[in-house]
Amino acid sequence: MRRFTAILDASSKLISYLVLVVLLIPFISITSEYFKHHDSRLLIGPVVVAVGLLLCYFYRPKEYGLDNQGLHIIRSINPFLIPLKDIQSIGPVTSKELGFGIKVLGSGGFLGYFGFFFYRNYGGIWVYATDQTKMLLITLKNDKRIIISPSDTEQFMKGFHEIARKL
Repeated sequence: MRRFTAILDASSKLISYLVLVVLLIPFISITSEYFKHHDSRLLIGPVVVAVGLLLCYFYRPKEYGLDNQGLHIIRSINPFLIPLKDIQSIGPVTSKELGFGIKVLGSGGFLGYFGFFFYRNYGGIWVYATDQTKMLLITLKNDKRIIISPSDTEQFMKGFHEIARKL
């Protein structure tokens, strides 16, 4: 399997660091209040937020793989395969081409961009990206769309076409 890294862009790095720093102060103050009063209800908020952050960490795209089976979206939890026979087209896309977007469910910058998004010019798209400047739009034969962002899009496209030609 050929592997392609998923590297965070500058915006995603900044958002990730800011989220962690901004949440650190309330976590510390709530934890100190808990130790003063031993009221477990104080921990509900921090636990819910921590679970959300951990889910983002585990579901973020770590890398992409290409082989004769198809395109692998590699994550810590629930990696999955998009069979080559299901892919109708693949090509670069820019944020401008997508149009205004709304995150319906997922992460819009913390550890990447992943989940379900709605874009003005394309409608609903599943996104598994880490860099908004290196996005590839995959259209499946069932008209479902997916966005990925391998760090080397040219080599990814070359590898995809080499494998697709062999089949």
